[in-house]
Amino acid sequence: MSVALWVLVGVAAAGTLWAAALSIDGAWRAMSTRVRLARHRARTRPLPLRVRARHDVTDGLFAVELSHPRGRRLPRARPGQYVTLLLRDADGVTHRRAYSVANAMRRARHYELVIRREAAGRVSPRLHHALMPGAIIDALPPRGAFTPRASRGRPVVLLAGGVGITPLKAMAESLVPRGAQVLLVHVVRTERELVGAAHFRAMASRHPRFMYAPFVTRPSDEWTGYTGRPTPAWIDAHAGAAGIARADVYLCGPDAMMAALTAGLRALGLNEARCFREDFGCASPVAGETPDEVVPHRVALEGTAPVVWQGEPTLLHCLEEAGAPELRDCGAGHCGSCAVRLVSGTVGEIRPAQWPLRPGEVLACCVRPTSDVQLGRVGAPVGRA
Repeated sequence: MSVALWVLVGVAAAGTLWAAALSIDGAWRAMSTRVRLARHRARTRPLPLRVRARHDVTDGLFAVELSHPRGRRLPRARPGQYVTLLLRDADGVTHRRAYSVANAMRRARHYELVIRREAAGRVSPRLHHALMPGAIIDALPPRGAFTPRASRGRPVVLLAGGVGITPLKAMAESLVPRGAQVLLVHVVRTERELVGAAHFRAMASRHPRFMYAPFVTRPSDEWTGYTGRPTPAWIDAHAGAAGIARADVYLCGPDAMMAALTAGLRALGLNEARCFREDFGCASPVAGETPDEVVPHRVALEGTAPVVWQGEPTLLHCLEEAGAPELRDCGAGHCGSCAVRLVSGTVGEIRPAQWPLRPGEVLACCVRPTSDVQLGRVGAPVGRA
């Protein structure tokens, strides 16, 4: 065989191998895309859940356990994550509300939720009435990035206000049995609102590295525990031998209380890179404080009257003033409920969106306007059921 023929055979073989490689690469990419889409659909497909138990903590605060109607295993919620309940009204409109999962799911086959009934709310009063044992409700699988990071032996401080105890309860149940040094502070108005108090006291009796500190601001005459609110100095003194400077800190509670505690702990050496705050349902963003000098901007959303942004924590807060409360779900960039189309103008990001967006879309809870903006509605967010 001539040299030229050998060269032709070699070129043909190389071409065949190259084509095969391209084919394999294309098939691999296609398979990877299908897997990602399947996982995304699984995360956004509603689950039917049955109320297997209910406990009324106070007249306006109740806890429910939700399980699969057929006893199947539920998608696992990492400590600190939430599920979104879907409640359809008489007009066929589906309302979405996110609630933290209060139990660590190492073996459990249920989600424990604690829900506060808001007197002026559109959804929580209906949930208070509807979520009785045996009732069925749809929910989106667990989501959320407010989960414990690797502490590497550092002490953990969990600071909760009111119903903000729910994600921190799951964290404590996950961290304490593994031997972590944990301080759990829970501030409430009355001792009746101390969700899980007996459970936490039992945990503290079994685990010497766990301290449970409930504070009551309006105690009854029978209350013998901590009163008022903890000071940053008290938290620092009980956060471990090295104090707050070496601790991982997780907060969830009313904005004013959490902001005051954070500022005080910062003065005592709090490492802000190890301070994490749950925004959804309880507070405004930590990232990007409101500027000292606010330049008002006109905000116009399709279907609502224009309003003026005057320093609200996020664009979402401003839109709610415009009469668009249906945009809120998690309020922390995880659920996609507040996705809007940026028709004109500019916005500044205050935290990264955790939800896939189409080109030209933004999450209103993750941005602030930096100019006058015109916004359009986008319908269902990408992948939303």
